[in-house]
Amino acid sequence: MGSGVARRGGLACQACSVVLAAWGATGCGHVAHDGNPALAPAQAGDGASSGGSFVAEGGARFVAEGGASTGGSTGGGGPDTCDALAPTRRLPLTDSEVTNVVHDLFGVVISVDHGRASEIDLLSSEHRSLGDLSPYRTAADQVTAQLQPCGGAPDAVCMAAFIRKELPLAWRRPVSEDEVAGLMKLFVEAQAIGPQRAAEAVMEGMLTSDSFLYRSELGEPASAMASSPVTLTAHELASALSFTMYDSLPDAELRARADDGSLLEPDVLTQQVDRLLTVPKTQDHLRLFASFALRLRPQKDLRFDHDLPNGALLQDGLFQSGQRFLDDVLWRGHFQDLFRSHRVYANEVLATTFGLPAVLGEQLVALDVPSDERGAGLLTQPAFLANTNAHTASDDVVHRGLSVYDAFVCGPSVGSPPPNESEVAQQIVAADTGEFFRTIDALPECQSCHRLFDPFGYASLSYDVIGRFQKTSVESGQPIDSSATIAGLGDDIDGPIQNLHDLAERLVRSRRASDCVAGNLVALVLSQEPVEKTRCEAQEVEDAFAASGSFVDLFRTLLSSPAFARRYVLAPGK
Repeated sequence: MGSGVARRGGLACQACSVVLAAWGATGCGHVAHDGNPALAPAQAGDGASSGGSFVAEGGARFVAEGGASTGGSTGGGGPDTCDALAPTRRLPLTDSEVTNVVHDLFGVVISVDHGRASEIDLLSSEHRSLGDLSPYRTAADQVTAQLQPCGGAPDAVCMAAFIRKELPLAWRRPVSEDEVAGLMKLFVEAQAIGPQRAAEAVMEGMLTSDSFLYRSELGEPASAMASSPVTLTAHELASALSFTMYDSLPDAELRARADDGSLLEPDVLTQQVDRLLTVPKTQDHLRLFASFALRLRPQKDLRFDHDLPNGALLQDGLFQSGQRFLDDVLWRGHFQDLFRSHRVYANEVLATTFGLPAVLGEQLVALDVPSDERGAGLLTQPAFLANTNAHTASDDVVHRGLSVYDAFVCGPSVGSPPPNESEVAQQIVAADTGEFFRTIDALPECQSCHRLFDPFGYASLSYDVIGRFQKTSVESGQPIDSSATIAGLGDDIDGPIQNLHDLAERLVRSRRASDCVAGNLVALVLSQEPVEKTRCEAQEVEDAFAASGSFVDLFRTLLSSPAFARRYVLAPGK
């Protein structure tokens, strides 16, 4: 089952995005990014190609369609054998990763602004430089001022000892005497200016080097041109684990297992994965991946009418409520809970706004709400409904439908809209949102696309733009019809549904939904959507998830897989 993380092209979409723009929505041509705003294309002139990794809020690195940042030859295609999950590559650290590493290494807090923490940053599939290093030099000077290595008046003996201790940690690998000597040369040359500048020169050399700013996954140098997958070095594997699991450098135990080489042993790798999965910062970071996979945007991206009473508190509460629900499912729950849980986390503002049982105060409280209004797991969570409704003026059948389609169905790709869609929009007169979109779906030029994902949006029509339950249409005053027929997918998803509860039951019983969720998470965690020739490795993760339903098992299976420790080499011209 193909992942739905990023898709362009595919079916010749006859959608009507400008038609829908007239109503406050968009059509099929936006499926690759509007269904998940983390997947927006690069801005014109940024030098990015159509594929590559990108950075989202919190520093997590994801991959756009077909992309890989590689350390050698590049091109399409995958390995000749199926025992690796990603290509050889060099990944630039994000701003937040730099900040985290500096804090974990030196115990100081710095500010890095290179546009690589909260801004989406597509990389070309060729090696791409970080460009201007001045933000990193400024950060290095901040470290020097706060850390004051060697007491602020370093001599050569003290500074050499400092470099030998800290450089292997900063560069996350053993270092040579020549590399130590290179930093000492900077120190000696800068001493003529003064001791502070000499210390800054060393720190700048340490923290602006490619060895610090890039994370390599190239394998042993002797194997770099091999046609078969290469095994990461123990230190590369340690960094792959630590940056994937908690967005920073290897901790002391993980580094020790890299230093003695035992991390390459399957049992030791599994032990380290199991250990790190219990660490709070790992759970926080992996929840970030799940938030994007399951269409829960970062707090700053929540869209709703800020004129609502307690709008700022509502925005914060919605975000935190969604994260608490995810924690329950990811770390203490089961795949079925994603669609059957009755639990909603609410404080006084949320409970009042969404008509939930009364809660007093600002603290979130777990409520079990066994009613027709909630109880379909994530699908009826206020946070999910607010996240997936991209417009504040009306219910958003298209974006809610696309969100379910991409996150839980991973259906066929859809392409670009036709050029004459605005002409059609002007001819549609509708009493309410549901009638408008059903008219759209009846048009021959729109059917081939919207029939695939709009049914998932119709099921949510009983919830307004921020997720409040409603029985009648505000626009027409008539009872809301949230029924639809899912068609065109050809498996146990197809069929009639009356509401989100019916949809939830179809999804919870569907192997397609299980595979889609697992595949999306694999793609995000790996910063690489698996290409066709690595599908068998991803399939092992999906099979394990379908069998256990445990997200903890999903992460364990993926990160302790022998394929996680290998990379395939992209051959020239492929």
